[in-house]
Amino acid sequence: MSQLILGIGYFLSSFLPWIVILYFVMAVVHLVRKKKFKEMNHKAILTVAIVVSILATIPFLIRNWESKPVAKAGFEKHVNIEDKLSIEDKKRFQEILLQVMQNPDGLNLPLRKEFWSIMEKSGEATPKSIEYLKDLMTGITSKYQRLFYEDAMLALNKGTPEKSIARENYEKHLLEIGAITDWRIKENERLIEKVAQQKPIPIGTQEIVLNEEMIKVVLSQLDVVARRIDTLYTNPN
Repeated sequence: MSQLILGIGYFLSSFLPWIVILYFVMAVVHLVRKKKFKEMNHKAILTVAIVVSILATIPFLIRNWESKPVAKAGFEKHVNIEDKLSIEDKKRFQEILLQVMQNPDGLNLPLRKEFWSIMEKSGEATPKSIEYLKDLMTGITSKYQRLFYEDAMLALNKGTPEKSIARENYEKHLLEIGAITDWRIKENERLIEKVAQQKPIPIGTQEIVLNEEMIKVVLSQLDVVARRIDTLYTNPN
């Protein structure tokens, strides 16, 4: 129950800022185009805010839920830097990640240095371990979701379910390191099929029919988040 409350808190802390940002951007666009407020696509704005908030919340639920996915047997597992941190450092580590993923202005040089100093405290901050940690903590948001929505766009345009080799290969990798479950992969295929058929899919508490405009906005926001994550994981020294 405590993890559910934590997840709801993460979601709301992301959702509210995105609503404000998206409405501000759309208001400026409508002002430039001399359109009225009531002509805004409120449904699209709400949908994008929900989608981005869910994407920011997923990695933290996966890392904190009691029934976490487990790495596949036989996989050469690298040292998980986070497991080597103290409770205080681990908490701060996750706070920084959350801030960078949710806040467009949340990344700066002092924060990057603090993030890296925390990783280095583990004594295991090798390039391979850092890449492993990055995939484990943020791979779903920074890379996998982009591959998913690229396939969703193709499925929408072609009218048939699509799955790229890149998404299939990255799914296998995430499955091996325990960052995703078989159930989630199968569920995503079901969602892609619904998108292709232009049927509603569950987004937050709503059932939404994704259109090209919505997917483009989500892809754009995912790119912004991915760039911030890449910068955070790049040594500032």
